[in-house]
Amino acid sequence: FPSHDTVEEVSLTAGTGFGSSVSISPSGQTVSATLVYARIISSSSVGTTSGNVTVSSSGATDVTVAVAGRVNGPVTLPFGPQDFESNTLPFVTYNVAGTKNWAYTNSTLGGGTNTAATNKTMEMNGFGSDVAANDWLILGPLDCSSANNPSISFNTLNRYTATNTVINELTLKLSTNYSGSGSPTGATWSTLTFAKPTTEMTKSPSGDVALTGAANKSNVYVAFHFLATNVSNGTTALWQVDDVALTNLTA
Repeated sequence: FPSHDTVEEVSLTAGTGFGSSVSISPSGQTVSATLVYARIISSSSVGTTSGNVTVSSSGATDVTVAVAGRVNGPVTLPFGPQDFESNTLPFVTYNVAGTKNWAYTNSTLGGGTNTAATNKTMEMNGFGSDVAANDWLILGPLDCSSANNPSISFNTLNRYTATNTVINELTLKLSTNYSGSGSPTGATWSTLTFAKPTTEMTKSPSGDVALTGAANKSNVYVAFHFLATNVSNGTTALWQVDDVALTNLTA
């Protein structure tokens, strides 16, 4: 019977069913390997928090697993650029499908080669996933309540897109009703157009992308959504996101 302390909730299902404890029924005297999800409770303060999840059963010694996370406060404009050289805050990732997810990476891709100076970045590669990858890199909540023309800019880089058939794997999306936790698939997201790379392994600036629908809103999320259609070589690609900045453009 996994249980929790005052800062975490647990569930057997990603995104739903969280509470103070969950029960797992054994077969005979054995419990099969089971994935248990833990999340920070909504009343936690902004900042880093930690606690323990305890696995207990009658006649067995308790096992305590330390867990930690971070609660992000509202992001105000201007923000960034976040170049990921020191950390990934306040971005979070969410894996909907596949064994691959966004990763914090030391990369040597750049200038059209794979031997450039090392650069830290967020990277997603759908190749080799068990099923077509569906992964989100999310930034928010953004407080745009005082911004009448909020915008975002960033750099992207891709590789293994020579056939140009996977250029649409990466999209930029915006939501004003995402809860900030759990699966983003239950929220309403609009797609924003940005300039994509035309040369592989070369950083490409997005330009200033208007956050349409975010003006004067206080609960805005933007996401880089990687959605593959296959897992094999030539049918899915590698993407990087870097140097993300937010501002309120003046007329």
